[in-house]
Amino acid sequence: MEKSKWSDYAMYVALSDNSNMDLKGNYQTFLNFKKVMEIINNIAHSDKSSYLYDGNIYSRKVTSIDAKRIIDNVNECKWTDSTRKMFMIASQLGVII
Repeated sequence: MEKSKWSDYAMYVALSDNSNMDLKGNYQTFLNFKKVMEIINNIAHSDKSSYLYDGNIYSRKVTSIDAKRIIDNVNECKWTDSTRKMFMIASQLGVII
């Protein structure tokens, strides 16, 4: 099946497999991953030095360029040092991906 037809969860599982299990790969962590990716998407399209999530203001830990690289890598199910930077956002939010 073409990757463009994969569900979001299937993409996450493939990315998790490519991450050598840095990503946990279960459904609960997938839901947390979606929250983190939402923030990364916002960061990628913003020049602000902070972001708002769930009523809390956080300082950005990644640049817009890094966020765009993360998005590209996730879309390709590619795990690199750039992709790993999503853990900084997850850590700020206190969630496990």
